[in-house]
Amino acid sequence: MSNLFLVEISPTSSDRVTASVTVAAVQREVADAGAELIETQITADHGRIFAILEADSAATLVEALGNVQADEISEPAQVRLVGAELEAIKAARPEAGYLVE
Repeated sequence: MSNLFLVEISPTSSDRVTASVTVAAVQREVADAGAELIETQITADHGRIFAILEADSAATLVEALGNVQADEISEPAQVRLVGAELEAIKAARPEAGYLVE
């Protein structure tokens, strides 16, 4: 059974394009490592990205995220889902992310 992890990412620049490029890189790198990007939330100023990832281990994510260009990427923190089923979230997720304030 895979685990869910939260990572906080500081992109190299606080703008919409850099945030989008960073999310795409995260998605690509974790997929190449056999993990999955479940959801991202980007702050209104584009200075922080919060990503929920599904992987077998934090070590898998650390290795994969090491290939992503960012000012800072936090260590993966294991989280659990409360009040929803992961498969329902995966089925309902939108094509694009959204901003939170």
